[in-house]
Amino acid sequence: MAGLFENPVNPFCPLPLDQENRPFLPRLHAALVKELYKQSRVALVSLALPVFFLRLIVSEAVPKSPAINWIFVALGLTILGRIAWGTFLARHPERLASIEARHLAFALGSALTSACFVALNIVVFPILSPFPLGLLCVCQAGISATAMVTMACSPLAYVFYMLPMIGSMIIMVILHPTPVLAVSFVCILLAFTAAQLGVFVAVHRSMRDNFLLQLKLGEMALRDVLTGLRNRRYLEEFLEAEIPRLVRSWHHQSIARGNPSRSLAVIMVDLDHFKQVNDTYGHAAGDEVLKQVAQLLSEITRKPDLVVRWGGEEFVILALDVPRSQPMIAAERIRVAMEKHTFRLPSGETFQKTCSLGYAYFPFLPELPERLDWEQVLNLADGGLYRAKLAGRNRAIGVLPGDAPAQEIVQALKGVDEGLHRAVAADMLRLTDAGTMESCQSAK
Repeated sequence: MAGLFENPVNPFCPLPLDQENRPFLPRLHAALVKELYKQSRVALVSLALPVFFLRLIVSEAVPKSPAINWIFVALGLTILGRIAWGTFLARHPERLASIEARHLAFALGSALTSACFVALNIVVFPILSPFPLGLLCVCQAGISATAMVTMACSPLAYVFYMLPMIGSMIIMVILHPTPVLAVSFVCILLAFTAAQLGVFVAVHRSMRDNFLLQLKLGEMALRDVLTGLRNRRYLEEFLEAEIPRLVRSWHHQSIARGNPSRSLAVIMVDLDHFKQVNDTYGHAAGDEVLKQVAQLLSEITRKPDLVVRWGGEEFVILALDVPRSQPMIAAERIRVAMEKHTFRLPSGETFQKTCSLGYAYFPFLPELPERLDWEQVLNLADGGLYRAKLAGRNRAIGVLPGDAPAQEIVQALKGVDEGLHRAVAADMLRLTDAGTMESCQSAK
């Protein structure tokens, strides 16, 4: 049990993780707490039958101590309250978003349930005859063993639940010895407790490792193997969750309440003449260049921004919470940094490469934030990248809405390439060179 609650990041996470796995700690803790609540709802409902048996076992002591009935009322209300709390959190998780707070709330609920059993032991041990007293101890030990499985996600909750219950039985046996429940029974309870804790740690470790493996496999599926950047699948999942929140911030009601509207800049980056690298130096050298590009993009973008390998030599950067003029600055900064960077191959050879960029905003049309989805905005940024290539490469061209009514722009953009070309030709869109900050309609 040494180091059971020891962790450099989160004191509620039960077993310590090695250095390699510590980045998974927040998500691992969240998964364990979620599973804890999920299993507890069924376990708490099934606790009704053992509690009924307990009430029958102690029935002979009720006339001597009416407090027993109040203890069972408190136990029933505690169980119902915990079921209601778990159901409420399942339906309204935003009401208590902190995983640590949820974990602690569950542990306190377990301690409260255990306190009811402790109160029962204190009241009935002095007045109950040996045979029902033995049944009471066996029943509570069985409840504790069942809890070992349902609380396997959290040693904290299980210790809060089991130790007071078993500890009170041991103390009461010592204070009120009987011919049947002698010192040997205390030894049996101590051995049972030690064995149960040992089994619990093994079960918990197995469950923790299983969740950790799932997280690792999920992480591998969302990362590009070569560069270590997030991949297209992660981008799609991220935007599916982020876009609805962003759109809500642009609703008129939200703006009227003074909530800040958020813009998302979508920047597409493509290396110029990358095929020459593979043809001249080989594909291994091309892979090395892509790794260095990924490192460079990660270093020159802000921490909140997301850098994704889209495929081949194409990368996508999502700049979050930006003014609608900032992508021009960010895109030009990336272009200049790439132009100045010296690529070094393992063979010692060096060379320089430029890149072309295209960018657009989401929402593209603030007046109609929901009319163009993120895939359409990504296509617009890709259209800007295509026109940067046509204009001579090594430049960043943004696709921005023109002065035409938003509804007309939406209609003109039906279709991908032909829609963009038609909208630019009709001056419904503006193509802006981030380097010169001037219109580049001639590039259409």
